[in-house]
Amino acid sequence: ADPFMAAQVDEAIEIIDEAYQPVAQSIAGLKRTYVAEEDLSEEGKLAFRKRLATKHLPPYLARISKQLSSNPSGWWIGPEVTIADLILYKLTIRLDADLLDGIPSTLVHHDYPIFAQHMERIRSLPEIASYYERHKLPYTDFSYTPPEAK
Repeated sequence: ADPFMAAQVDEAIEIIDEAYQPVAQSIAGLKRTYVAEEDLSEEGKLAFRKRLATKHLPPYLARISKQLSSNPSGWWIGPEVTIADLILYKLTIRLDADLLDGIPSTLVHHDYPIFAQHMERIRSLPEIASYYERHKLPYTDFSYTPPEAK
């Protein structure tokens, strides 16, 4: 394995973590994630997410978009798909799903269309395509029985 490429993949994963951490905190609650003594009101949460969508996320998305555009392979780092691409796919799905009030689902694809191309490349990987073939969206076929109930 190439140690320089491994370091680049690690850096890419850190970029995604830095970008998504405040989004996750807005979901879990600031008190629960030990960021504040009290959680935000619904109005405060919407204002916080609006700041995330307009101020926090765009520099990260622009940087990633630039890196995707400049790599002839179409992958984020190097000539082949890496774990960084899969984590980026997960981030893109979350931001694109229109599940977070205050963060528009158009945020990623409107200003950074290369993300749609990247998502399609990930979805066309045989293992991912097979997964989606077995588990249609929206997910309705999962059942979970806690171990103690078995």
